[in-house]
Amino acid sequence: MFRRMYSYTLVSIAGLILSLTSNWVIPLFLLIVAVLPLIFNHHEKNKSMTLLLLIFTSICFYFYGLWTIDKSESTLTGEETSIVGKVVTQPTLTQSLRWSFEVKLQDGERIQAFSTVENEPFYNEVCQFSGSISPPHSNTNPYTFNYEQYLQEKGVHWVLSVEEIKGGCINQKVTMKGKVELLRKKGIERLINIEEGDTSALMVALVYGDRSYLTEERVKTYRQLGIIHLLAVSGLHIGLITLSLFYFFCRIGLTKEKTSLILILILPVYIVIAGGAPSVIRASIMCMLVLLATVVNQKMKVIDLLSILCIVLLIINPFYIFHLGFQLSFLTSFSLILSQSLLNDTNKIFTLFKVTFIAQLVSMPLILYHFYEISLLSVVINLIFIPFISMWILPLSFLTVIFQLLFPPLSHVTFYIASTSLSFSHKVLDVASKWKWDMLVFGQPSIYILVLLYAFIILCLVSFEKKIVILKWISSSLLIGVLSFQYFQPYFYAFAELTILDVGQGDAIVITLPRSKITYLVDTGGYVSWGEERSNTVYGPGKYVIEPYLKGKGIKKIDKLILTHGHYDHIGEACYLLEEMDVKSIMYPKTENIAVEAHDTFGCAQNKKVPVQFVNEGEWWNEKGQYFAVLNPYGNEAKENDKSIVLFVNLEGKQVLLTGDIEGDAETRLINSYSADLHIDILKVAHHGSKSSTSEGFIEHFQPDIAVISAGRNNRFGHPHEEVMSRLDQYNVKAFRTDLDGAVMIKIRSNKIKIETTVKREQETLDYR
Repeated sequence: MFRRMYSYTLVSIAGLILSLTSNWVIPLFLLIVAVLPLIFNHHEKNKSMTLLLLIFTSICFYFYGLWTIDKSESTLTGEETSIVGKVVTQPTLTQSLRWSFEVKLQDGERIQAFSTVENEPFYNEVCQFSGSISPPHSNTNPYTFNYEQYLQEKGVHWVLSVEEIKGGCINQKVTMKGKVELLRKKGIERLINIEEGDTSALMVALVYGDRSYLTEERVKTYRQLGIIHLLAVSGLHIGLITLSLFYFFCRIGLTKEKTSLILILILPVYIVIAGGAPSVIRASIMCMLVLLATVVNQKMKVIDLLSILCIVLLIINPFYIFHLGFQLSFLTSFSLILSQSLLNDTNKIFTLFKVTFIAQLVSMPLILYHFYEISLLSVVINLIFIPFISMWILPLSFLTVIFQLLFPPLSHVTFYIASTSLSFSHKVLDVASKWKWDMLVFGQPSIYILVLLYAFIILCLVSFEKKIVILKWISSSLLIGVLSFQYFQPYFYAFAELTILDVGQGDAIVITLPRSKITYLVDTGGYVSWGEERSNTVYGPGKYVIEPYLKGKGIKKIDKLILTHGHYDHIGEACYLLEEMDVKSIMYPKTENIAVEAHDTFGCAQNKKVPVQFVNEGEWWNEKGQYFAVLNPYGNEAKENDKSIVLFVNLEGKQVLLTGDIEGDAETRLINSYSADLHIDILKVAHHGSKSSTSEGFIEHFQPDIAVISAGRNNRFGHPHEEVMSRLDQYNVKAFRTDLDGAVMIKIRSNKIKIETTVKREQETLDYR
């Protein structure tokens, strides 16, 4: 009845997902996968009873998920200015120099806190925080990180901005966990103090499970090449630590039973030291269960232990189901255990290859869903770096930590050996990460594609295990077919799309022609700090908005990067995009003087050997049946804003005008130069809605039906200006704003326009003449 515990795990997950997300596709797939082995096994006894138990388990977890949602509802209103709570995570300093930590209120609710107070509170202290709370911002662009969803999946509904910590924090009785947390903090500080570089940061990640000290570039390199899992404390790490300690204690004369008991006591402590991530908890408890089975001389199947552990963790915290580390950890573990017969090989190198290949194969759909691309080199690089990191750098890291406590001079020796080794290996990785040929951009698969991928992966593994030749060919062909469909899916889109991304106080507009034959990017945005929220790193919208949007859509290149003029809020991310994307050419206004801010951009273009075309009024071209014309500049403009490229586009029969940052003089010239018959369907409002642009005469002359304004929230200029909004309203122009609506996506096909906005999720079909 309980022979296949993994089936109970699958139906438990199905019930939770259905209750927590209302998504029915994945739960249905999991239920089918759980029940199929039962149906096709003719030797199974009590099939009806087992089936009823599976259904009952799924229903129980469904209602448990609903109860969890109800229990996690917030009691706060958002008007509170004083909060009393206990600091329940170790405060960490972000790159924006704010202390980040979670606070647990008296009723058990957790909130995320950010503090600019000089002295941070300590873990386990109870403090009275003065400040303001607000709901976390949701993502305002497609395919970007959703901070609101991230916090909600942790049961957190509010963000506290701490302005003052009133009085003094009260030190709670220091618990054992608190003491271990303090040891962890001091240990991290000791490693970082050796050297602020890749080696110490990597050691912190490997020993303490904290990769916040690694640079963005290093993390991106590991992720791009498919070895990001090496930066987390994984099952392999826990297994190696446990095996090493087991061997050490046995060598000094302890029995296996006593050694097992000691390790059972040590591993919970290491869970806290290593940060308590789901993958650490899973691996540690698995080792503890195996050791306990050794002590009591009781044999249990590893797959059953893993299944029970997964169910227990989901009961403790149902929100683990959303944690990517939890998903990948259990998914790869289940897959490797169930594929054990495929891994039996006398050739250890070939076995390692098969383990790596299966792990990469089963994690591929999830990686594509979250990161949109994979590297063809990932299997090869994993074969090299898994042993290098796990068998060389990891032991050196632990030796460094131990020697820091026992004999500090010796810790510098082990650190130097690790640093020298990593220096060479990271140079190899940096070279490999610069290659573009190995990166396959698939875009984000839909839930249906995700399910199909896993269905055919399971079929592949089963066919190879059962050695059914015809099934091998069919399942492999189906898997390759679905992957090919996902890869070429953008080429099936029969509509043109104009997307005005939310890049704050700046512009970034993506134009894709039908069947994604051509992609243009008009401006790149650039970080502007005037009163806006910003990311905690030096990167801007190029990394956090434009690149994920393009890759999420499955766009593999930028055919033309049109930089309207030389202000940083329009070209600030050009160098980043030139480095990270395949840019075919750049277009820039032909003027007497090039803005100083644009010099770096031209240097980046020269380094990447990307041709730059200088254009002015009168130039035009046809691209795959769509008409493009440059209406500005003339070449003698005095102001940088008036030098902006004004681009007229006839897109699938609809006329679009992109105006850069032109002001009154340039608008007047356009009115005088072009007939009133040039009716505009879609107008990108100039200069973010400044009152010096979009005059009444300009609106009356070109008669736009739809206007889109790209402006930053809380910008110091007050864009868009009330006068501009009033003018647009006066002429019945439907206006969209990125500061309110997020990214605005306009799809055009057969003379019809469909508009979607990220924030409001408005959707309508507008049919014009």
